[in-house]
Amino acid sequence: MLNHGAWDGRQIVSAAWIDASITPQIQGSQLYFYGYQWWLGRSLVNLRQVDWAVGYGLGGQRLFVLPQLDMVVLVMAGLYRSDMQGWVPLQVLNRYALAAVRP
Repeated sequence: MLNHGAWDGRQIVSAAWIDASITPQIQGSQLYFYGYQWWLGRSLVNLRQVDWAVGYGLGGQRLFVLPQLDMVVLVMAGLYRSDMQGWVPLQVLNRYALAAVRP
């Protein structure tokens, strides 16, 4: 995803498909959009909007892909019965991973 479908110098998945999959297709819940199997959101980093795509897993497991920062953030959580399974990964992304990004 981060390298538009390329791995080790070879195109594994069509770059056009990658771009289409992270293009908003429908309005999701709250402030999110939805592409093809990816939820699309944004964060504020050093006073700049940074877009991200996230793959959701049960219990708070998330794979955030941030092409503008050449960054991937993986959150592994086991909050299967908690109402916080949506909140905790966003806090890990925004308060810790993105807080460490330097301008």
